[in-house]
Amino acid sequence: MKKNKLILLLLISSFFLAFSIPENNEHPKENKTPPITTEDNEKSQRFLNVASWKGEVTVSYVGMNSGSQDDYRITKNVHFEQELDFVTDEGQKQMMDPLNTTASQTNNPYGVNMEDLQNGTVDPTEMMEQMKVSMDSYKMWTADPTMLPESSAKTVTEIKAKKNESWVNSIEGCANCCEVNLREDWTSSHKANIGTIMISVNTKDNVYGFMSSSSIPEGAEFKHRAVYNPNNCEKTGHTYENVDEMKSEFPDNFLSEKPGEIRLTRLQLPQEGLVLMGSSVIDTICVMEEKDGIYSKKNIPVQVSWIFYPSDMELPEATLEIDDKTWIPEPDKSVGVKLSWENVTPSEIRFTLADISAEPGECLNDEVKDSEKPDLEIHPEMKNQGFVITQDGSRVIATKKSVSSSEEELLLLSHDYGAYGDVTAEIKVDGVWYPAKNKDDENRTRVDVPFDDNQNFIADEWEKLVGVLEKGYPDEWDEDPFPEGQDSPGDGFTLYEEYRGFKAISHTLQNGKNVLLTKDHHFRMDPRHKDVFVYDQDGLFKKYYTSQNPAELNWHCISPKNMKKFTPAEPTSFEHRWINYNTSEKHYFRKQYAMYVKSWSDDNEQGIANSLGKIFFENDEINRTFTLQQSVCSNYKRPDHPLRCRYVINISPSGIHKYVKNLDVSEENKAIILEKLMENTVIHEVGHGLGIREHFDFELDDDTNKSRESGVLSCFMRYDKTTNDKQHPKVVYMDHYCKKGEKWTVVDNDSANDPNYSGPIQHQEYDSHDCWGQINVKGDL
Repeated sequence: MKKNKLILLLLISSFFLAFSIPENNEHPKENKTPPITTEDNEKSQRFLNVASWKGEVTVSYVGMNSGSQDDYRITKNVHFEQELDFVTDEGQKQMMDPLNTTASQTNNPYGVNMEDLQNGTVDPTEMMEQMKVSMDSYKMWTADPTMLPESSAKTVTEIKAKKNESWVNSIEGCANCCEVNLREDWTSSHKANIGTIMISVNTKDNVYGFMSSSSIPEGAEFKHRAVYNPNNCEKTGHTYENVDEMKSEFPDNFLSEKPGEIRLTRLQLPQEGLVLMGSSVIDTICVMEEKDGIYSKKNIPVQVSWIFYPSDMELPEATLEIDDKTWIPEPDKSVGVKLSWENVTPSEIRFTLADISAEPGECLNDEVKDSEKPDLEIHPEMKNQGFVITQDGSRVIATKKSVSSSEEELLLLSHDYGAYGDVTAEIKVDGVWYPAKNKDDENRTRVDVPFDDNQNFIADEWEKLVGVLEKGYPDEWDEDPFPEGQDSPGDGFTLYEEYRGFKAISHTLQNGKNVLLTKDHHFRMDPRHKDVFVYDQDGLFKKYYTSQNPAELNWHCISPKNMKKFTPAEPTSFEHRWINYNTSEKHYFRKQYAMYVKSWSDDNEQGIANSLGKIFFENDEINRTFTLQQSVCSNYKRPDHPLRCRYVINISPSGIHKYVKNLDVSEENKAIILEKLMENTVIHEVGHGLGIREHFDFELDDDTNKSRESGVLSCFMRYDKTTNDKQHPKVVYMDHYCKKGEKWTVVDNDSANDPNYSGPIQHQEYDSHDCWGQINVKGDL
């Protein structure tokens, strides 16, 4: 019992201190209280008759990357169904009793100077009377929403975060940056929140305040999809087993064991009604900030919203939902968001469209539109429906008066294949604005457009269509698993990029089941199958590669206008053949490039895959850029990023004609050999563009023709042996890129050709060069 009284005394003391000590972290606008009138005092007396309260506090903020793009959103919503109990007069007496015997108090919030009290210039009895008058003009309600197994109260704590993968990776000079970055998609159990909430009403000054604190109990369970190890920034995932481990993964002060974590004071009491509701911006979250190579911690603004109301009061209820959950954004395509209410007649309603994407272009490789233009807007038709549209920073607000029905719809218009935003709504009843709740999740107020329950900026309907919805992948996921056995999973395009899509004039699809064609040559990729773009200048790729497609990739043929800075004369440019250039860098992994296939007129060559590395040693003019390019194409024989470094696949039809013309075969066979050799050459050189090098004896470090002429006989990357292959096996047998597990045989020609030799023909078996396993369209990390 004594312990409870001590806690109560501390809470009351905190209340007095809250009203007397200015809040340094409070938004300055919240501290401006207008002069109090007699009428205000009389009207505010109605709050003193309230016996108990219940309500909700929500804390949320959006982290910023480079000051312009949203990296993540995190929200903590605590809803108290448990009523807050009024602090009795006995509790007030506990606060005043110490003043009967001592004047050691360091502060007095209601106008009595403690120094005067200590000097004897103020009568303690008089001071107590003044405090009694003050106390008669306020009440304080408090609740301890400790979640115990036997407790019937419910506290929902929702924590969601979105982040940019590249921002989480280690930063030079900041070894532990991950420690202060946010994690994605957290949800706590109902038993994971311990804390106190306190509401104080001061009718003397016509103001109120509240304090909300929380901490994590031992044994709390926290579920999540992914976290990052703060020591090495690697992604991991598990359920936390203790408080310290959990707390180490969150920013300073967001989940704290200290009381008074969120405290707002001197908030103006409403002129009408008994609902205490509002929002404020405070600085409470600490993150790491870089400036001129120096890293320091910085407080960032946090949005706090709250609503408290008498326990016996039924609030007006409104719900918000997207009309069509299957809607996937496209330019000039609209969707509705419906606000509904019952048993009330709002005098006014308003919708707010916020967190709107503004990606350049309409998709990843079309002609760039104004990059500042939002991808979603409130449909202009809404003005004809009685709505007044206003702009508030990056938010757009649609307000309507004289509402007579039980619902209203807000129509949104998309300008992008990857458009997204969120909508909130409120209804005004008896002068008070009440937020609508998400019809599908009453613990949330916003509705994501398009419907996006897993919060990754991608329409759930598309994820459902392509079979990844249940996987819960984040927007930056890039682990396309098919084809299997190649150099690495993924194709360099993130999940959001594959969803937002590209433009191409034709496709060669190994697996076209999940490739969704829309309009105007736009398509959305299959996120589980690797994709490559190719500029087929002279039709050689289409004619000679597509029928075989030995890499088993999904190929997309494009025109020069769908590549960034297509300048054949400047192959060293980092933007030459860049495909995913219409990006804000929020949702992408890296620059990806298109393959360039063309014919050339060198009669002495059949084909060649030019690389930047090779040019370094042959062209003094381009050699000047060696240092710049070396980091991208460090090994021209096996480059880290093949599609970037193999900047052109040159095929010489005249050289192949010259070779076939000199063969000692019939004209009919020459025609057959010519076509097959053209196919083999195109596929061979395209293989280099995909990262496959020549057949190579790694043990002997042999990069000669002898090694290149070895290997699985039917592999497209194998050179032909013109010395003794009279049947031209290159033409006859080549039909795939050799794979791991295949074998090839070398025969002892002496034993095979000796008519007097009667024993078994001598041969030796070797493992294949695994050309298939070298295919790399993503590029090394």
